[in-house]
This record gives sequence, C-alpha cells and structure tokens, in this order.
Amino acid sequence: MADDGKGFSPAALEHGCERFYTDDAARRGGAGAHYGIGLAMAAETARAHGGAVELESIVDGNGRVAGARASLLLPLAERAGGDGAEPDPAGPVSRTRERSAKP
Repeated sequence: MADDGKGFSPAALEHGCERFYTDDAARRGGAGAHYGIGLAMAAETARAHGGAVELESIVDGNGRVAGARASLLLPLAERAGGDGAEPDPAGPVSRTRERSAKP
C-alpha cells in the first residue's frame, strides 16, 4: 500500500508495527482517528506465516519525502514434501528503510 503524503517519521519507521502506536497526536480520538491497530495486525499475521511488514518513506529526487509505503512480505508456500518447519515466533515483524522515488 502506498500514498503520496508526508511519509513515515523516523519514530514511525521504528515503532509503526507496535500495537496502538500512532505518530500523529492530532489523529488520536474523534473523527478520522487512527488507533494504531492496522499495521500491528498485519505484522502479527505476517509473522505467523514467516513473513514481515516493511515500512518505507519514499524520497524524491530532491531529497524530499514524497510518500510512504507499507508492504506485506510473505514467503512462498513450500511444495508437498517440504521440511514442515514452523516459522520462528521471534522472527522479524518489521523492516524499515527509506527508498528514493523512481523518476
């Protein structure tokens, strides 16, 4: 999922997948509120399947933030006869980085 808004702050890149974390105090409570559950739920689901959620701030060619992207990363299913290993419950929940926007 991506947008062309203000991007993720450095704190949101680090904590954005934690339950009830919200980076914008103006959006806590009331109409249009953000409660910090969506990315946490996606990260927990990804981890349960051996995957991760990746948060990115997209930077344009002038070094300005040009949006944000959240990606759900899941491993490919193994074919029958795989080792049947369970995902590590302490495995990665989120990875963060900044990426330049494509020209």
